[in-house]
Amino acid sequence: MKGLKCKANFISDYGVELSHPPDVYLSTGEASRPSPDFVISRSPDGAPISLYSDDIWDLRVYRLAGDAGAARVNFGFTKGSLKGEVKWLVFMLMFIARPALSDSISVATVMGYMKAVRAIARFSMEKGCALSEILSDKAVMEVFVATLRTRSALSSLSGVLTHLVSIPSEVSGYKVLGAVKHELVTNRLSKMGKDEQHPVIPPRIIASLIDQLDEFISDISSVRLRLESFLRNILEDKKFARSPSMQAKLGYRCAEFGPFFGEGADIYGLRALFERYGVRDLPSLSSFLTRTQHACRIYLHIYSGMRHSEALSLKLGCLKKKGRGRLSVFKLSGETSKFVGQKKPVSWVTSEDVLPAYKVVSTISSVVGNHIGLAKKETPLFISMGYLEFSCPLRHEDGIVRVASANSKSQEIYEYLDSSDLRITAEDLDVLEKISPLRAWEAESEFSVGTVWRFTTHQFRRSLAFYVAQSANVSLPSLKRQLKHLTRDMTVYYCQGSGLSKDFETDSHIASLFQREKPEADAVAYIYDAIMSTEKMRGAHGKHVEKNVRSNYGSRVVLRESRDELISKFKIGQLAYTQTPLGACTTMSPCDKRLFRSIAACLNCDSAIIKSGKLDKVIQRQKDFIDDISRDGESTGELRTEREELEALVKFRDTMRSKEA
Repeated sequence: MKGLKCKANFISDYGVELSHPPDVYLSTGEASRPSPDFVISRSPDGAPISLYSDDIWDLRVYRLAGDAGAARVNFGFTKGSLKGEVKWLVFMLMFIARPALSDSISVATVMGYMKAVRAIARFSMEKGCALSEILSDKAVMEVFVATLRTRSALSSLSGVLTHLVSIPSEVSGYKVLGAVKHELVTNRLSKMGKDEQHPVIPPRIIASLIDQLDEFISDISSVRLRLESFLRNILEDKKFARSPSMQAKLGYRCAEFGPFFGEGADIYGLRALFERYGVRDLPSLSSFLTRTQHACRIYLHIYSGMRHSEALSLKLGCLKKKGRGRLSVFKLSGETSKFVGQKKPVSWVTSEDVLPAYKVVSTISSVVGNHIGLAKKETPLFISMGYLEFSCPLRHEDGIVRVASANSKSQEIYEYLDSSDLRITAEDLDVLEKISPLRAWEAESEFSVGTVWRFTTHQFRRSLAFYVAQSANVSLPSLKRQLKHLTRDMTVYYCQGSGLSKDFETDSHIASLFQREKPEADAVAYIYDAIMSTEKMRGAHGKHVEKNVRSNYGSRVVLRESRDELISKFKIGQLAYTQTPLGACTTMSPCDKRLFRSIAACLNCDSAIIKSGKLDKVIQRQKDFIDDISRDGESTGELRTEREELEALVKFRDTMRSKEA
């Protein structure tokens, strides 16, 4: 390590190597701490923001999209020599540990480390032991690990210790536990049990949310240009839409007063909209605009599966139509902090249905961005309304452009929605139990019947991945309209090796989540559509299920190992399940039996599941089709082929019925 230059190569708004980085730390090969005036962060113009000696290290300038949340390292909870130890510990993680040397480090990673660092410091203060003792003594570390109550805290500790181990003890000044910590953390995690996944939102509830968002966004979309003109007038005319007291405070006499808020709303034809949503003055207008942004952001989450930070990173002009004809697709393009060391674009497939939401939020953000002098390409799609002069204004002076993250209930769109349709019903709970039958839903109060569903970004991501993965297997009437085109596009671009999918390659992308979700979605469909179905099944695989599988599982799948075994088979490619017009197909290989639209080819296939109800419907449709093509009275080759198809279907049905009689 001697003579090695170490730098915190933070990622800027979009994963770009910074033009305004912190100072470079020169390691001497010894435990040599930086000088008090060592620059931890700089503004875009190069001015120091935080120094090593400061009690707060402000890293907001390096935060994705300028998001001000969780981006300041505060050492105020420590005192004396412990503060110095904690600072040095955090500094090493940022500048000297392996991630900082080999790649880049994100602010989110630093803030994640702080969970463990704070816990170590608190333990040190409570027990009166030094940090070095906690990090090097197995017995002390064991006591400390036992105090951690969450999986995230344990994961944070594991990351911190892993990276500290990579630093030679002569540089860090600590002899850090290596392999021992893995044993301690693993044992502690095993006692906590398994983390539950973010739940899939029941289709009725998410469909209701989409419908309500549609209605809200449509209300604004219909007056979008008038709202834009109204906002620009407010910003250009200091009297317009202000209260009498405000205009008087600005020095105007009664005779000079401009239109008050209600009068201004009338001028632009906005009174009906404002009355509907309780917009009475400039402060409530600011709140309304922020909630509008939130509604549009939630809409993009639902239809793209992007993460919260990714949505906040979007800029004006990010939605474009790519490709031609049947291969055309709408894509949201941005960049992500998960890519380190270089600028790299990321895209998310979305639906044409997002256009109204995108236009509404773009209109609002363009007004704000233009007001503070931002170019289009620099303006966040969800820029903070705080920059408007009438809403507790932010000042655009520090190089950070704040975004509207909806971090309080007063900023959430949900307050505008009808919660009655978002309450959990017994039917919704039944869906949850089918998706995750071994989870104790009844023990989780937030999922009780009658409780209003509380949405999270992670839920939108998993729900989209699950329902798109399930789309070929199950009928989802309440989501059919919303997911129709998106399902096709996502399947093509995320799962079929499209050449256009090169910018989706990341473990955190919705494409990866979709691929991970598909085996479990198929397994769930197989369990409930085949194993637990009471309907008689035929076909080679259908007979196998009736004879060998249903008898083993009974009417309910109750054993975790049984379900997990099935899911495992789907994951490793030993089982597959896709609905067909006659029932389902379980082949793991590309099907070559229906190249010429022969449904009857499934009848004698080893991978087929034939259901009598579906067979009857196919026969009726085939009869109707033959009637249509035979109206001209000519006996064509096509007609003969279709009649042979019908005969094969009817013969199979009759044989099946005779055996069941």
